Amino acid sequence: MKKDESELRNNEVLQDEIKGAVETGHDVKETVRRITLKALTEGELDTESVRQVASAVLKGAGMGAESHGSGAKEILDKAVSGLDEALSKAAVASKLALEEATGRGEEFSSHDLKQMLDDMQGLEELFLETLRDTAKGGKDQVSIILHDLAEHAQHSGTAVGTQLKEGLTDLVEQVTGAGKAQLESGAESAKTTGSLLAQLTSGMLKGIADSLHPSVDVEAKPNEKSQDKSD
Repeated sequence: MKKDESELRNNEVLQDEIKGAVETGHDVKETVRRITLKALTEGELDTESVRQVASAVLKGAGMGAESHGSGAKEILDKAVSGLDEALSKAAVASKLALEEATGRGEEFSSHDLKQMLDDMQGLEELFLETLRDTAKGGKDQVSIILHDLAEHAQHSGTAVGTQLKEGLTDLVEQVTGAGKAQLESGAESAKTTGSLLAQLTSGMLKGIADSLHPSVDVEAKPNEKSQDKSD
């Protein structure tokens, strides 16, 4: 229960942080991406955690965009793009973690490797579903804009979807091969290693986030950031 309450508070803080960032209108896409990456690295990178973070980001973005009136569509477009790009980095981290895990097959069960592969492949749909769900719960203008953005992303593609396609065939073969090797050697582990995989992925993502912004403080004040440029 304490963990659930902590996650709820963290998501409320994240939502407020995104709302404030979007309200300022400064570097919206980059700021949303940076804040989202930070949130994703603060816990285990599992499907439910990603869904909660994405939901908080979109709700905060919708609330922040309300103050922009006729400019809400442009602002929300940038915020959604920032979330999409953050999730594409999560996809990179998932692939790196899976590649490492399959090379350490004795430490991870084939079931959990397969489950992680399935979760990774579902990242784009998770993004689109959360976008649609947030659209349903938003106010009139914001709801319409988010719905349109979801439809556009569905037909035009997403950054996370593009990232998932790269090298996917080889990764599927690696995971399948690792599973067969475990079964043939009798090394299939009965213990659940999903949490270890989530921690490994989170560590990979933190490394990616740090390499992108090694000295950037996500709490920087708006006047410390440059104006939005064309994204």
